Amino acid sequence: MEDRASTPGGGVPQGANRRILRATLIVALLTLFVRAFGVIKEPVTAAFFGTSGEMDAFLIAFLLPNFLINITSSAFSSAFIPAYFQEAERRGEKAAEDFLAGALTLSLTLLSLGALLVLLGAPLFLPALGSELSPEQIELSGKLLFILLPSLVVKGASTLWASILNSRERFAVAALVPASIPICVLAAIFAWGRELGVVSLAAGTLAGYVLEALLLMGALKRRGIAVRPRLRPLDAPMRAALGQYAPILAGAAVVSGATLVDQGMAASLGQGQVSSLHYGLKLPAVIAGIAATGLGTAILPYFSRLSAAGDQRGMRQTLATWIRRVLLFSLPCTAVLFYYTEDLVRLLYERGRFTASDTGLVSDVMRMYVLYVPTFLLGTVLARFLSALRRNGVLMQAAALSLPLNAFLNYVLMQRIGLKGIALSTSIIYLVTLLYTGAATLRALGTFGRPNLSSEG
Repeated sequence: MEDRASTPGGGVPQGANRRILRATLIVALLTLFVRAFGVIKEPVTAAFFGTSGEMDAFLIAFLLPNFLINITSSAFSSAFIPAYFQEAERRGEKAAEDFLAGALTLSLTLLSLGALLVLLGAPLFLPALGSELSPEQIELSGKLLFILLPSLVVKGASTLWASILNSRERFAVAALVPASIPICVLAAIFAWGRELGVVSLAAGTLAGYVLEALLLMGALKRRGIAVRPRLRPLDAPMRAALGQYAPILAGAAVVSGATLVDQGMAASLGQGQVSSLHYGLKLPAVIAGIAATGLGTAILPYFSRLSAAGDQRGMRQTLATWIRRVLLFSLPCTAVLFYYTEDLVRLLYERGRFTASDTGLVSDVMRMYVLYVPTFLLGTVLARFLSALRRNGVLMQAAALSLPLNAFLNYVLMQRIGLKGIALSTSIIYLVTLLYTGAATLRALGTFGRPNLSSEG
């Protein structure tokens, strides 16, 4: 394991914040490069498909696979990486790798079962999610779902392999390979978009996930790391990790479930509303996602090492430092995005089948989404801190609070201001969640002098 030398008298390891900053910048810059392809992909998609019913059919089809991909990816890193460091600290690197191999087997099994359940339940949930789609569009959603579902299982392996690289501070490779997804989507649209329509989007998406997994597997093999599925008994370390994984997974499911609720309620407003909501979210999500991916990826291993070593002062100082830095970055960024929203939407989307009238609605939606950027980034820091302390139950509680509140606010606000009310509801929910996790963090700070620092509280 890496040297955890501390400053005299305890506290933050020498250069730790500089290393976190360097790792954050590396991941953020490479994620920016990856997301640049996504930014290119969105105008191309808008030009080919606009806010059509066909595009709505694709978004409805990808809703559940993407939902499951998002929750399992975030939950896996937060639950198993701190457990990996504890296993390495106690029993050595070989035991830690065996632990991750067993975790991969478990993850792929659960994802395969999830994919099967989604496929079996499709005739029930697709009509419910796409309540305003025609029967032909619902049928198209079913075909697209069948193409997209294997990406769920493939992404499970990619998540673990990327987490291993990140835990060894090989951040660049793990951050770069997701570019394969938008690249494959763009290639598929240009090759088959006119002929196959949105089927090309589904095929390109699946190809991108497969390529990402192959590249990560190759990167590990070149470094002499071979973490492949392997059966492992449910011993104490695995049970402890599962005890953390379950609440994070449940919490992530509730948070991501808000997307299902949002798009389902947007669909009730008429054709093209789901697509408008999607386009309005995309740029704020890209910007927040780049920063959160860089920060969350870089800071979790450091918090986990400090927690495993019992370095209480180091955790306090690192947390305070990154809260200040997030505020200094996010508040000016949010103000600029809010002011220039309509110009950005016009520049990115207004061409082909995306018209000037679409620009007005999407701009209104985007302004409401932009407001969530600071709270989302602060929440990322607090969530990684709590995960390192293995207090993931707090995240599940915050998520459980947010889902019914989100549905209620959606309903109230869309009655008053239409589609942009759904976006405003999302920003309010992130603020409420931040306040809840902030209170939990203050309680955790108050227990630092107690012996059970790393236990669930």
